[in-house]
Amino acid sequence: MRAHPTCENAPCPGAWGHEPRRRTEKRRDPPTRYSALSGEDFTGQDLISARTSHLRFTRCTFVEADLRQAGMDGCSFKLCDLRRADLRGASLRGAVLSGCDLRGADLRGADLTGVDFGRVNTGRPRYGLTDITGALLKGAILHDVRHEEVIGWQSAADDIA
Repeated sequence: MRAHPTCENAPCPGAWGHEPRRRTEKRRDPPTRYSALSGEDFTGQDLISARTSHLRFTRCTFVEADLRQAGMDGCSFKLCDLRRADLRGASLRGAVLSGCDLRGADLRGADLTGVDFGRVNTGRPRYGLTDITGALLKGAILHDVRHEEVIGWQSAADDIA
């Protein structure tokens, strides 16, 4: 009896006289799912040295929150209120801040490498843009920062020098 080319001599009910070898699929790890918070209020909270990564914040409030030395690499902030938040020395590498209010936020010494200060298309003009008017950026690491259509970027950038 001739062996079927893919059966390796196992019994096959077919014309070849043995059963075809079953292919085993490689086990794949489940896709990574990121946690998300929506509408949470962290106003005035002490979040010094908090550590999280790849967390999605939507419409969260961090007004006057203390986020000094926080590690929030790869996090996404969409339509969040970070007015007067203290982010001195925080790490936001690769984070996305879309449509966020950062007026008066203190980002001195923060690592903003690869941060995308974006916007959210809300259909209403001037709404959904990130605003960093009066934010303090002196000593911040701004390598590969994207900042198209950011309100107050020029005045904040003047603070860097």
